[in-house]
Parts: sequence; C-alpha cells; structure tokens
Amino acid sequence: MTTTGSAAEQFFVDTTEWSFLHALLRDRTGKQRSRVGAYLVAILLTYAPLVIAVLGGDRDAPSFSFFADPNVLCMFFVTLPTILLLTATDDRALQDALKRIQRDGILVLPDVKTGQLQLRWRARFRLLNVTGAGLAVVTGAAAADGVYHVFARHYAAFTWWAAPNGRFLPSGYMFLFSVLLFFALVAIYLVRVGSLSLLLRDIVEHAELHMLPGHPDRCGGLRPIGRLGLRNQYALTVSGFNVAVLALEFHYLFHVDFDQPGDARSLVVLFAIVAMAYVLFAPVVFLGPLLAFRDGMKRAKDQLMSEVAQRLRLELQRFREQVPDGTITKEDEDRVDRLRKVGRIIEELPVWPFDASTLRRFITAYAIPIAGGLLANLAATLLKHF
Repeated sequence: MTTTGSAAEQFFVDTTEWSFLHALLRDRTGKQRSRVGAYLVAILLTYAPLVIAVLGGDRDAPSFSFFADPNVLCMFFVTLPTILLLTATDDRALQDALKRIQRDGILVLPDVKTGQLQLRWRARFRLLNVTGAGLAVVTGAAAADGVYHVFARHYAAFTWWAAPNGRFLPSGYMFLFSVLLFFALVAIYLVRVGSLSLLLRDIVEHAELHMLPGHPDRCGGLRPIGRLGLRNQYALTVSGFNVAVLALEFHYLFHVDFDQPGDARSLVVLFAIVAMAYVLFAPVVFLGPLLAFRDGMKRAKDQLMSEVAQRLRLELQRFREQVPDGTITKEDEDRVDRLRKVGRIIEELPVWPFDASTLRRFITAYAIPIAGGLLANLAATLLKHF
C-alpha cells in the first residue's frame, strides 16, 4: 500500500494549459497573481473604463446616475471579481485537495493509471480551455446584444445613465463591452466547473479510497474535496444576489411591475424563472464535484463492512463447532466483541465528503440571495407607508 500511495502522490494535471484567462492572471515570472492583484485586474478591465467613459462622455444628466446604479456596483465590484478569483485559484484548490488526500493515503492510484490519467486529461484540458474561450466570446457577445436590444428597443423610455431614452452614449457602449467580459467569464467558469467534476469522477473510477474511521475532519479524510463544492456555491451566491439586486432595480427604479402587459411582464417572468432555477439547482452545483466521491465512499464503506461481516461469520462458525465441546474461551469472546466494535465504527463512516460545518456554510451561502431579496422587498414596501 505504501508503494502504491507513493505513486499516487505523483499524480498531477495542469488544468490551466492554453487558458488565456489563467495566463492573464500570472505575472512575468509565471507566478499566479495575488488575490488583490486579481481583484485589481477585474476593476481595471470593467469599472475603471466605465468611469472614464462616464466622466468624459455625453454631458446629459439622467436622473438615474451611474454612480448610484446598484446593479453596476454589485456586478463589477462583487460578482465579477469573486468569479474571477474563484476561476484563477480553481487549479490550485484542486491540486491542494488531491495532494492532501493522497498524502494521507485516502486516495490510492496504481502507477499505470496515474500516467494514463495525466496524459489523457492534459490533452483534454488543452482542448477544453480553447473551446471554453470560444464559447465565452459567443456567450458574452450574445449577452451584450441582448442588453442592447432591451434598452434600445423594448425599454427606450427608461431614463438610464448609459442609454437615456434608448440612445446609447459612449458610456453605454463601454457598459456593453463590460457585460461581454462578465458573461464571457461566467461561461469560462462554468466550463471549468464541469471539467473539474469530470476529472474527479475519472480519478475515483480508477482509484481506491481508503477512508479513515475517526479521522479528525469527520469525513473519513475527504473534507478537502467537500471544500471544492463549497467554492462553487460561493460563486452561485454572489450571482444570485446580483440577480436579486437587478430585479429590485428594475422594479423600484424602472417601475417594472408584474401587472404591466407585454415586455415588462416578460421581464418579470424571466426574473422569476431565474430565481426558481437558483432555488432548485444551487444544491446540484454544490454537490456536483462531490457525487463521484460519494459513489467511491459508498463502495469503500460496503467493502469494509463486507470484510468485517465475513470475518465475523468465520468466528461464529468456529463457535458453533466449539459449543458441543464447551471449549469457548474468553479470548474467543473478546475477538467477536472487537469485530462488533469495528463494525460499529465502520457504520459511522460518512458517504459524503463534507462535515456539518461545511454543510452549514453551504446553507448560509445558499440562503443569502433569498434572504437579501426578501428583506430588500420588505424594506421598500415599508418605506412606501411612511
């Protein structure tokens, strides 16, 4: 087992090859930028050009100014930087998690499988990163085009800083470019989340899991994998909160109500669909990278239980043979008692790679957009009566 584990510790796949985004977030020496550096990159690519365009553009003064736009502030100061940071550090988080569970002997890969997986997934991630970049451009362009048509045609009567009365200012076109970057980043993030989940599934299918009963992390040694799922929920949380802010902006600042006919109602229905999708699919996003390990943990637990059961069966068979002679000793009874205790310990092994604290963090992050939207709606309703 030690030899196999040593081979497993050498398993490494660089998931960032041919990734333009990860190359952008490295300095001249190839070292990953700090979190502050990545945050500044996000601001310099989106919000800073917007400020320059607003201050140096058309002098028209819409009643709803740029600096008071809650959606823009949330979108480019919170949501985009968070997704960028999570994308920039996803490879390091994956490698740290795999390294830890291999070092502890939890995940064991045969030497031949290690080499095969490395070669296969190195080629796959090159293709996925290039494909993801192309998909990002298409997604971002489609999103920018959709925003343009919303404000240039369907809601031209809105007094909006970027396109008052449907006429886009230079700042409006810069906003469309920022929207393109935002949704391009979202597309890259989703491609990488799916790719990393498939990688983990492939690893588990070819590896052995040796969970440790009584491990301090209360996950049999696999809590680092559970943290990967929690990262996905953080991205979904900030995105859900941003959608809630956008919906409230349309309702209270643009006065879009559900009882309005035509396009307004369609927009509200769209927000309702997005909210329902968040409620239903947020748990799936959290559990996505963990499903493969759940199957592996169940197999490992069943195997351990089977081994104990078979050993207990042999002991009981020997008891039956000794009963007529009355030769059962105290040592025989202790042996059976130890097997029963081992069985109870194995029964307590988890089948999900997360503990109660990780689950509480997920529930908290999951509830933030819902609670935030409800509280903002309640506060706005109360203000109308005072």
